Amino acid sequence: MAAGEVEELRAERAGPRLEVDVEGAVDGWVEAVPAAAVVGRTGRGLLIELGPGGDDQDVLDAARRAGRVRRFVPARPTLAELFREVVES
Repeated sequence: MAAGEVEELRAERAGPRLEVDVEGAVDGWVEAVPAAAVVGRTGRGLLIELGPGGDDQDVLDAARRAGRVRRFVPARPTLAELFREVVES
């Protein structure tokens, strides 16, 4: 179903992802960003995936408008997430 190096699988199976923690933000602030969607929560904030045409700088701008940005880093899918994506597709 899937074969290759881990980094290759990560690149081809998931869109760019960000881990973003915004202090004081209300739920739904990401909805204002085109081509961005919350795909999960982490211990430190939201996991946001960018679709085609998505721009991480638009996410950062929206995060700043929503509150104090505590964390804004690229997030790579884990091997378990890659496995689930392959099995569910």
